[in-house]
Amino acid sequence: MCFALEQLGSYFGASICAVDLNADSFSDLLVGAPMESTIREEGRVYVYINSGLGAEMDEMETVLIGSDKYAARFGESIANLGDIDNDGFEDIAIGAPQEDDLRGAIYIYNGRVDGISSTYSQRIEGLQISESLRMFGQSISGQIDADNNGYVDVAVGAFRSDSAVLLRPYENKTYLAVGSMKTIMLNVSLFNAGDDAYETTLNIQLPTGLYFIKILDLEEKQINCEVTESSGIVKLACSLGYIYVDRLSRIDVSFLLDVSSLSRADEDLSIIVQASCENEGEMDQVKDNKVTLVIPLRYEVMLTVHGFVNPTSFVYGSSEENEPETCMAEKLNFTFHYCMKADLHCLDFLCNFGKMESGKEASVHIQLEGRPSVLEMDETSSLKFEIRATAFPEPHPKVIELNKDENIVHAGFFKRQYKSIVQEENRRDSWSYVDSKSNDD
Repeated sequence: MCFALEQLGSYFGASICAVDLNADSFSDLLVGAPMESTIREEGRVYVYINSGLGAEMDEMETVLIGSDKYAARFGESIANLGDIDNDGFEDIAIGAPQEDDLRGAIYIYNGRVDGISSTYSQRIEGLQISESLRMFGQSISGQIDADNNGYVDVAVGAFRSDSAVLLRPYENKTYLAVGSMKTIMLNVSLFNAGDDAYETTLNIQLPTGLYFIKILDLEEKQINCEVTESSGIVKLACSLGYIYVDRLSRIDVSFLLDVSSLSRADEDLSIIVQASCENEGEMDQVKDNKVTLVIPLRYEVMLTVHGFVNPTSFVYGSSEENEPETCMAEKLNFTFHYCMKADLHCLDFLCNFGKMESGKEASVHIQLEGRPSVLEMDETSSLKFEIRATAFPEPHPKVIELNKDENIVHAGFFKRQYKSIVQEENRRDSWSYVDSKSNDD
């Protein structure tokens, strides 16, 4: 089969990528034309969907254009990234190495059931990574896992700066907190990428501590489930459809599960989901229809800390009873002093309360004496008392999800005219606060 483009000099075919965009088990094609111009060399990428009939390709009306920037040469490189967003469809990256005055950028597009999204989901500029990068996106390599963490990494070349960049996704884990959680939702999406599937069955195995409650919107779905339990392990065998599940059709099922019986977070939960049908051995394309969903557990710790200062304010200076007090107006400019390690101006207390049962309270009373240097603080200064708390479960400190509040308490100052106090009058070894003189708007 031959593909052709009418615009001369577009460099149509300078890059090409085979990828199954719509998860129908047939390879689709993306063809780059980086020199195609509306004004000058903006570049285009054309999408051809495999019809499944003798490798016949149907050109999509959608043409990918990136940001359609002047002289970007969008489509110079195209790479299959695999399913990076876990929606069941493979995704691709397209390079525009001359975009933004040769700085370069790459674009992420997501596959979907009708082919590919017409707009990009993410744009990554070379300038975001380093100001020295030039022609970032000239080459792209996907579907690699450089750090072996189970997430897809992307390598991008920037040859004008003699550089290659490895892009690694941030790990955003979801945890199940053992404690207040009572129910969770298990959403299963089943897509038939092959021929019509007869007597399709969805099998789900739940670990100890999880129990099946119901299927949401059951009356609207053609689902019938049989539930069995053995040694605390619950198994569901759900038949889907009346007779068969149509080719290229999708069934979404939501299971409501009870997690209130969970009491330990020593091990992660593993839910096994497997789909099967009577004629799967006769189907042309059979993929692994089994998936294991691992849910990390965390102990839920509700920890609240609070503190107070008594008295909340005091008067310093002359002791004449009839002399009027003046409260200084708070200024917009503040002076802060931040504690560093081994800071002589800050005093830290560390109190270990040992094991604390749920609902238990503990109090610490600390008495402080101010030295005469406190009198040298101006009217915009304040003493700052910061209270923090940390909880650790036993015997596994790593499993902890801590919700904590903290109070920062300030002691206010009211100022009278006062007489100097001779330093020798201070015969106590006590805590001194010293104000640092720096303005912070």
